[in-house]
Amino acid sequence: MAARKTVRTFLCAIVDIQDSPRRLCWAINEENDLLVIPDLIRLTYVSTLHPEISLTDMDALVAKAAVFNQDRDITGVLAVDDKRVCQILEGPRQHVEQLFRSIRKDRRHHTVTEIETRGIDASSFENWGMVRRDMVDMVIYALD
Repeated sequence: MAARKTVRTFLCAIVDIQDSPRRLCWAINEENDLLVIPDLIRLTYVSTLHPEISLTDMDALVAKAAVFNQDRDITGVLAVDDKRVCQILEGPRQHVEQLFRSIRKDRRHHTVTEIETRGIDASSFENWGMVRRDMVDMVIYALD
């Protein structure tokens, strides 16, 4: 296991990148290495599955997505209630936004509606990877 390094200085700033405000953060560790901290976001959306998609199909999709997302430091939760889907994606802005563009084009569901996108300091689902939960479990989690 690699030794952790202590951060001496931490700085964040809001900068305009292509007319879009972005939060950028940097840190300097005890060895004076400059570290760029990813611009993390949480994106929440809802959609409706097409009738031919089963929960077995969804479980297979979640398993495949877990590997894809892990490679991109994306975490989150997918809640399914009959054919309604609510998903929270967290991770580096560039990767989450790229994934969401792909999700919008995915023909396995329709009426993809973005609920919220906001900056976060850290993932709430860091130890989860990407998992499927019942909608009620997701609501209970959100209320905690």
